[in-house]
Amino acid sequence: MGLKQNNPCKSGCDYYDGFGCTRSPIEGSGLDLTLREYQKLAARTIRDDITKEDTINHALSGMVSELGELFALYQKKYQGHVFDEEHAAIELGDLLWFISEYCSAMHWNLGDIALININKLRARYPEGFDAEHSLHRAKGDV
Repeated sequence: MGLKQNNPCKSGCDYYDGFGCTRSPIEGSGLDLTLREYQKLAARTIRDDITKEDTINHALSGMVSELGELFALYQKKYQGHVFDEEHAAIELGDLLWFISEYCSAMHWNLGDIALININKLRARYPEGFDAEHSLHRAKGDV
């Protein structure tokens, strides 16, 4: 699966989104995009003519909308449709954009948020997931 399109990229990149290389890891492009880089690149398309509160509300409503679009792909399976992985990847990317927008509005680094979550998971599941730790969380573990 890939997001291949007509590619004018001079570096021979296999992925092009109309602006440049998407550096997609989907087919092993060998290039990785850090969360900090992603947030910086995504921020160029955040509206700067609305309030912080409106940006936060836009991000939250966008997350819900994109999650609904992703879920709809699974719902369509019950109507006989074949699950479209490429479409799912695109919707997941849209969801990531809205998460990044929210973080930017809050002046949070997306990478820091990811690290907070990993540290929480390491504390909760020191040896990897197990139901016992899930059912009996430590006091204050949200």
